[in-house]
Amino acid sequence: MKQVIQTLIKEFQEWEIPEPVARKVHFETFPLNIRKVQVLMGVRRGGKTWIFYQKMHELIK
Repeated sequence: MKQVIQTLIKEFQEWEIPEPVARKVHFETFPLNIRKVQVLMGVRRGGKTWIFYQKMHELIK
């Protein structure tokens, strides 16, 4: 099972993160040194994944 998870992570990391359209979005974030999970809840097809793509791009830059 551990090997399967490692393979899936490796395959995902080979993909490029899609370039999101910059939107003004405000949601609370925790400092990066705190190891907590962030949860974003919302309606179906409301853009939750794209908000996280936007956040990933911000963190990479």
